Amino acid sequence: MNSVVRTIVGAFAAFIVTAAVTHDARAQAPPVQATVDRDTVTTEDVITLTISIVGETNVSVPTLPIINGVQFIGRSTASTQTLRNGQLTADFRFSFRLRPSRPGTVSIPPVQLVIGGTTHETEPIEVTVTQGPGPQSPPSGFQQPSTRAGQEFFVEAEIDNDNPYLGEQIAYIVKAYQSTSAFALGRRSYWPPVFWGFWNAQDSGRREYSESRSGLRYRVTEFRTILFPTVLGPITIEPAKMGPGTTIFGGAADYNSSSVSVEVQPLPTDAPPSFAGGVGDFTIDAKVDLTAANVGEPVTLTVQVSGTGNLDLLPDPIWPESDDWRAFDNSSDSATYVESGQLKGVRTYERILVPKREGSLVIPAIDYAFFDPRDDMYRTVSTAAILIFVTPDPAALGQDGSPQSVQSEVFRTGTDIRHVKPAPSSLAVPEPPLTSRSLYWAAWAIPTMGVVAALAWRNRRRLPLLQTKDGSVVPASEIALSELLRSRESGEDPHVVTGRILIDYLGVVLDRSPSGLTRSEIAGSLAQADFSAPLISELDALLVQTEAGRYAPGLTLDGSEIMWDDTERLIHELDWEFDR
Repeated sequence: MNSVVRTIVGAFAAFIVTAAVTHDARAQAPPVQATVDRDTVTTEDVITLTISIVGETNVSVPTLPIINGVQFIGRSTASTQTLRNGQLTADFRFSFRLRPSRPGTVSIPPVQLVIGGTTHETEPIEVTVTQGPGPQSPPSGFQQPSTRAGQEFFVEAEIDNDNPYLGEQIAYIVKAYQSTSAFALGRRSYWPPVFWGFWNAQDSGRREYSESRSGLRYRVTEFRTILFPTVLGPITIEPAKMGPGTTIFGGAADYNSSSVSVEVQPLPTDAPPSFAGGVGDFTIDAKVDLTAANVGEPVTLTVQVSGTGNLDLLPDPIWPESDDWRAFDNSSDSATYVESGQLKGVRTYERILVPKREGSLVIPAIDYAFFDPRDDMYRTVSTAAILIFVTPDPAALGQDGSPQSVQSEVFRTGTDIRHVKPAPSSLAVPEPPLTSRSLYWAAWAIPTMGVVAALAWRNRRRLPLLQTKDGSVVPASEIALSELLRSRESGEDPHVVTGRILIDYLGVVLDRSPSGLTRSEIAGSLAQADFSAPLISELDALLVQTEAGRYAPGLTLDGSEIMWDDTERLIHELDWEFDR
């Protein structure tokens, strides 16, 4: 009997010791951990590095150390908040997308994060990278012209800055030259290269114009792509592929551009303390939704960083610490646009600030440092400090205005409880189903008819065609360009010819009679069809110039070549807008 008792006591003691050890292990679990979604990838894959922070409420975005052999292509943030026993806790997950740039072993160093004044560090991670299939070789019909002078079609590629800083905005430019004597149908096809070593490749559109090269006149189609280098050292951008369209004799071969080399240099080492990695030209502004609040009442702080640069990947500001506020990151997003070949926009951050005490509390100024590559120097912009008047929480005051204990007793009465839905006194007679009503089907038919009408209008917009004397149908733009070329070669007056050709072309495009078609009617119709305002303004200016040349020739300069070129370019751009 004594042996049985000793056995039971020993087992119980072992259980107590095991539970205590397990509790201590859980209590000592690191609050910051780093993981990858897979430890074996190819150079064609993407690695997702996730930094997890458990049980904290005020966490800044981790700054990744330098990771050799990968390019950084994106980041996302997710968080969950839990309120237990009056205490708010949160779990954060920061995911970084990395693409290997070479085979071998990628070593991810420890990531450091300061939480509550204590520095935490993750474990290092190694990922094995094997060589992927890589870019495919060009097809057999792919041509690389050896001598460009005098050719009817060729392609060139260039970069506007071949020695940028890490993260600096640059432009990759591809130009397709097609001789005006080479008649081709359809649009040129463009296949950009794979931009290894760059992030946030954004197409800023295309434009068309005329240019003389080696004694020939060419129609030039230009494509620009905005790039941000993410790795240091030399980077080679492989050739782009361009097709000249379809000739009257059938298909035509595709062509290669040349490759382009870029040497990426590191940022200077004299960065200020508030620098987190932003490269460009930025301003910062801050505002709050409340200037007066109660203790415990949340105040939303909105911070906007705007300017020129990679807004989608812009680092978060380094938030100042304050003992008067509890801070929670709410959300962040960016809105970007391309203007004059530059990526611009605004990135918006929201933080929830909860005052801890009453009085005149200050939200400290926020400094934001960035590197300006135009002047080769670091700059710092700051918000203004914001004053918030905080009063005591009314729920914590008694009837006499004195503070009330948060543990005061709460009484409930039976009248506090109400039924969610009262029971009916009698059963109702069911109504006929909704599908038996004609109004139901009419409501479904109206949107369908609207979609059909919209598609018909869109197809109608996409087909500004003309029928020639021999019965064939060709785009109106081809007729206008052919007539423009013939008039130009015969030496006719551009002030007379270009205006007439534009009006005839717009009459077909707008389905209007060319006779009596005024400039105001043209501008109004194009604006209603969602054409860009700069294009409409430029077209109107050219029409004014043709009218001035016809009716007041003494007031204008000759400018014949410029008028021919501008008219040809505008017809191309109008045709492009209609084919959007």
